[in-house]
Amino acid sequence: MQIQSVDYAYSKQDDAQRDAFKKALINAHDKASDLAVTADCYIDKPLEILEGTADSGPRPLYATKMIVAAAPGGTPAAVAGQIEISATVTATYELYFK
Repeated sequence: MQIQSVDYAYSKQDDAQRDAFKKALINAHDKASDLAVTADCYIDKPLEILEGTADSGPRPLYATKMIVAAAPGGTPAAVAGQIEISATVTATYELYFK
């Protein structure tokens, strides 16, 4: 038997994903507000919010697999890695002139 890869899992991934979504939405609002102020306008309520997460599509192997290296004697040794949790949103706001 030989181990070629190990999948990562995170017990609080749903909570972390929800937090990432909230932060992405706050960042989108702040950016839209900054752009509106630059144009001498202001934004009102969002008309639409679309969620798209990095986890919704195929993930690159480096983000999901643990690297297995050969240890002395031919026994595989696991090398630590990371799981990236991120979220993206597209928010459309009403724009008003001052």
